[in-house]
Amino acid sequence: RSSDLKWKVDATPEQIKAVVDAVQQLPAKYPGLKRVWTKNLKFQGQEGFKQAIVMEFDSQDALKKYENSAAQKWWYGLYLPVRDDSRTDDVTN
Repeated sequence: RSSDLKWKVDATPEQIKAVVDAVQQLPAKYPGLKRVWTKNLKFQGQEGFKQAIVMEFDSQDALKKYENSAAQKWWYGLYLPVRDDSRTDDVTN
């Protein structure tokens, strides 16, 4: 799952850092999540989209079960209050 994010204009750098730090903790909170990437090397998103977060799941089933899981709800408690908009794609090989 890959998401491009636009933060709310009043989101503080501390709030954004807390969200990025928290998403890095998700693999320990949800066993079906293998890895998370948050560092942008190059970003070609639309105006205002400044952050990308990529989550690698073990399987499509693990991604499906992640939705509404305790881990997702925990992270969304930090993420949703500062997120203005996001564009999400699910990709498989």
